[in-house]
Amino acid sequence: MSEPLTREEFLTHIEYVRTDVAELKDHLLRLNGRTGDVERDLAVLKDRACTRGRAAWVGGGLAGSMIGLIEAAKWWVSKQ
Repeated sequence: MSEPLTREEFLTHIEYVRTDVAELKDHLLRLNGRTGDVERDLAVLKDRACTRGRAAWVGGGLAGSMIGLIEAAKWWVSKQ
């Protein structure tokens, strides 16, 4: 059986663990910041996609209505 660690040995080894945990914490904080940036950018892209979709829908409806009115007017004039 191995002999127990002295206080100094224990503190030396636990310091390695603390250093590693601190590095992991810093890395996670950076990743969380990057993830937040990506989530914000994705929300902006989704909003822009929805806005353009609505604009295209309205524009297409208006264009279709105008073409229909022009064709109806041409038909009406040709019948006169």
